[in-house]
Amino acid sequence: MATDVNQRKRHRILDTLFRDENKNGYSVEELRAILSDHGIEKTARTIKSDIKKFKEEYHAPFDENLPKDGRGIRYRYSDPDFSVMENVLSEEDKRILAKLLGKVREYGINPNYALFLSLLEHVITGQNASDIELDTVQFSNNAFLKGIDEWFSPLLDAITHKKAVTLSYKPYGKEVLEYNISPYMLRQFNDRWFLIARIDNRQNLTSFAIDRIEEVDIPGKGEYIPCHLGEIADRFSNVYGVSGAFDKEPRVEKVVLKVASSRIGYIDTKPIHPDQRIEIIPNCPGWSKLTIPEIVVNKELISLLLSFGPDVEVVSPASLRETIKITVQKVLGLYTVK
Repeated sequence: MATDVNQRKRHRILDTLFRDENKNGYSVEELRAILSDHGIEKTARTIKSDIKKFKEEYHAPFDENLPKDGRGIRYRYSDPDFSVMENVLSEEDKRILAKLLGKVREYGINPNYALFLSLLEHVITGQNASDIELDTVQFSNNAFLKGIDEWFSPLLDAITHKKAVTLSYKPYGKEVLEYNISPYMLRQFNDRWFLIARIDNRQNLTSFAIDRIEEVDIPGKGEYIPCHLGEIADRFSNVYGVSGAFDKEPRVEKVVLKVASSRIGYIDTKPIHPDQRIEIIPNCPGWSKLTIPEIVVNKELISLLLSFGPDVEVVSPASLRETIKITVQKVLGLYTVK
């Protein structure tokens, strides 16, 4: 049997009409007229068949107490919060989704998507997804971060469809600047989001903090320039955070740290860098040596090392050790009694 290409659109319209508690229901002829206004010409028999499907397959709660008029029975849900569109999946849809879900689970589930996949599994198997407590999985999120509600979705759309973008951007302590860019990636770090893009006529990539974006125009004034995501991944391979990743010649250094035993387990299970090495220091009980072969020394790394307080000492390079020392002395000065 040929698939009715208008079926889902028709069901969506009917579902919306049946949920309208401000109307005293609709007769079949009224439903036909409304569908016709939407470009869907169907017989009364088809619409009655749709209503029967709603009742038998989706258990739609139709109001049986509506008064009849000269045009026959009128239809409306007794519960305006009910919607068949929560359940309208064909058997083929379910088969494809189940196959996709199985493939995803083969590769392991990222915690970011685990709850979504659980909801999807409930829908596929016909279980009641409304029973799932959405608050059982929570993520760190800065609810007051500027720009996320306004710019995240349109920027993601521009990345997905490879559209050029014109940004009005306000760097810290500077006036608003306009950039014509090609957007490639949205990256989160420390509860902030950054847009990775290439500015027109520049070879290097650039990161823009979303909370400093003032305006977004899509499509932008420039031309979209493609980029291989592997190029971005390579840039972040030796960077903690974001800053410095796209410097023309990033300064990569070997960093050696002396870490207290009380903290080494934490840094082992939550690494600063994937290539870090931990060694026991002979004749130095209570301390271990942590070596990072190559990493960009940026402000995010410095902030992280400072956050460990007396549990981490920078051994080398000397320049990083001096930066930490000067910063600690300034902090101490704030708390020195005068």
